[in-house]
Amino acid sequence: MPHATSPPDTAAIDDWESTPSPDPPNRRTMASDRETQEFISPVPCTWDVPLSKEKIEKLKLGCRPRDMDDKWFVFASEEWNGTVRVHYFRSWTGKKCYELVVEVGDDGDGRVKELVFETRLGDEKEAKEMVFGVSRSVLEVYFGEGV
Repeated sequence: MPHATSPPDTAAIDDWESTPSPDPPNRRTMASDRETQEFISPVPCTWDVPLSKEKIEKLKLGCRPRDMDDKWFVFASEEWNGTVRVHYFRSWTGKKCYELVVEVGDDGDGRVKELVFETRLGDEKEAKEMVFGVSRSVLEVYFGEGV
């Protein structure tokens, strides 16, 4: 006999779905927020994509998965020379898939200069398409036309 959801159960589910994430949206995601694993067989490739200061700030915020449906954990690290590295991990496994290397100018604008990707995930074109898509859908950063 199938289990029917009673009205009190439905109310609890509705309440759970509408509960906001415990972290404010402007809290920067940190490497320490989740256990991760580094690349196994990374391959670098060049990628020249201009980014505004606003897009770089969004990349720096990153993304923490809130539930099992969120597939990505993304955080950024900054180097002393102004380079920002954006690290993309699968949320369930913690395995590193991609890393963007962004050079940031004095005015805050910058350029993606390199993409490092895990070889088991495909070729350069597939890696660029995936980072393009994840950045757009998860981080709300649109790289512009053409990948």
